Amino acid sequence: AGTRGIAKVEYSTDAGRTWTEAPIKPPLSPLTWVIWQATWTPATEGAYELRVRATDKGGALQSASIANSYPTGSSGYHAVRIAVAKA
Repeated sequence: AGTRGIAKVEYSTDAGRTWTEAPIKPPLSPLTWVIWQATWTPATEGAYELRVRATDKGGALQSASIANSYPTGSSGYHAVRIAVAKA
């Protein structure tokens, strides 16, 4: 987002089929990351892919396409795969 800043962070618990907005805290400066958090309770045990994306204050949605950080900055959603089981 650079100097445009982040307006919104969304997360997906179903590999990007649906998205939920996460609360964010104001950044410490115009060029720092925003802190966000979310509470999620899985419906069932099993495998999930969690993804995160951002929208900048100009309304541009983060690109899902992965690109290297040089020369214009990295892109792509952050994603992790998790397994949920009963404790």
